[in-house]
Amino acid sequence: MRMPELMVYYVLPFGGALLLGLGLVTWQHSERFWSGHLAPRDSQTAAITVGAVALGTYIAFVVPYDSLAWRLMTLLFIAFPAAAAAWLTRQSRKRQARSRETPTTTTDMENDDDAAH
Repeated sequence: MRMPELMVYYVLPFGGALLLGLGLVTWQHSERFWSGHLAPRDSQTAAITVGAVALGTYIAFVVPYDSLAWRLMTLLFIAFPAAAAAWLTRQSRKRQARSRETPTTTTDMENDDDAAH
């Protein structure tokens, strides 16, 4: 067996599944996930994305499905975690950028309360 065949038949499916699983499990078990910060870390996002792309490539071009619908459904099930991780990371970064731009100031109502005391 040559190197390209090893890559296609072993590295893509097993490596992709391991990376995708590792990214999802570490994301789900992280303290950030359970404290309400749903966005995964950059390494988790990369593992999820690379794993999903590897499995998607394997399914799209190697696995001999009889039906295009089965192939598309399988690709969607694999692509969903990667898309969710990327979207949550993007939303988190936008939120962090906005919070850095607007400094926290006391409102007029808080100033009135302080003056009354």
